[in-house]
Amino acid sequence: MCDYMNNMGDTIAQTRLDMYTWLKKNKITQETGASLLGITRSHFNKVLNGSTQPSLYLLERMIELMEE
Repeated sequence: MCDYMNNMGDTIAQTRLDMYTWLKKNKITQETGASLLGITRSHFNKVLNGSTQPSLYLLERMIELMEE
């Protein structure tokens, strides 16, 4: 169980970094990124800066969005 939680933490951290890079590369604002994910900019900012953990659904959506 502990390994699973460590791996999940690594996945979340990597997804945050990837999302920052993706937003910058595609010249997308946090406001637009949040809208594409169906969440508020405030919540998106908290997820990106690590003060809030994303739900599994949101984590999956973030990954899917970057793959589109």
